[in-house]
Amino acid sequence: SSSSNSSTHSSCVLWIEIMGDSSIFHVAGLIHRLKVKEVQLEHVVKDLMVVSKSTVGRDKIYRICQYLARLFASIVKSSNRHIAYSRAKLLEKHLFVVRRTMRVMTFINHYLETREALQLEKTRKGALDDDADVKVERMQSYVHFAHVAALVCKTLRMLFDHITWACKLEMFGSQSATLSPKTSTISNIFWLSRLMFSLTQAVFEYKKTILQAAIQQRQEQQPLNDDDDDDALVDNNKSSNHTDNNVVCSRDNDANSVETKKEDELESANADMKKILQVPIHLTQLQLTTIRDLCDVPIPAFSLGLLPQSADIGVALMGTVSSIIGLYQVWNK
Repeated sequence: SSSSNSSTHSSCVLWIEIMGDSSIFHVAGLIHRLKVKEVQLEHVVKDLMVVSKSTVGRDKIYRICQYLARLFASIVKSSNRHIAYSRAKLLEKHLFVVRRTMRVMTFINHYLETREALQLEKTRKGALDDDADVKVERMQSYVHFAHVAALVCKTLRMLFDHITWACKLEMFGSQSATLSPKTSTISNIFWLSRLMFSLTQAVFEYKKTILQAAIQQRQEQQPLNDDDDDDALVDNNKSSNHTDNNVVCSRDNDANSVETKKEDELESANADMKKILQVPIHLTQLQLTTIRDLCDVPIPAFSLGLLPQSADIGVALMGTVSSIIGLYQVWNK
């Protein structure tokens, strides 16, 4: 064993002499990068497992696959690749059925969310202060109305979606074939209405947040101005009681106080600017939801015949983008 260790050591020394010291650092850096990537991959796998355990997370993953299959089918349709087109459409159909099956009875959850939203609004109005800003409360009322309307449309959309799913399984017998297109159309109408109310809610929510930031900034600047007036009155009273021999000293003190006030005002302005810059960070989730809803709008519009058949590729692309944003939001919860 000693002879083998000595031969290994000598071979390593020979390799170092031939390759040089730089190769050692290169190999060490490569090993470090591989370890870092391994740790990052481990975190991604753990997060993916957590997301896939929830019904919402699995639905978002299946939705991405569904619209990717639809996008692929729309692309290969024009190239006369019939086998690839039929396989992609079959995959889209099966994923759509799976997602519909996973959503069974979810309209009850949306109905309970609607009741809870109404109850919270009553509680909030009961605990409302007399000093509340009128504009903010008006915006909040608009936000609440749009939110409740969106929840109602979402509940009804899921209800008719469940009926359509039951018609696909022929649970209504001979009437299933005639009932399915009608319930599917009604479901898409409520879906499109829900998206419109959700976008309206986002607009009022954005206005309310900006208005609250402006009011908060104005309220924080008001005490600062009052303190400046009080300091000026104190300085005037002190200067009237001073003698002529202390005029130079009082001027020096006034100059120092002016510099101190300027520094305080500058710090206050910097703090206000930081708070203003924090508003877009606060609105990040709202902006993502708005983009997601905008991408979803063409899907029910296309099913209702409001868009031409040539827009199928764009609809599939928008559905894929919306699904990715939805998965990203679930991932970060």
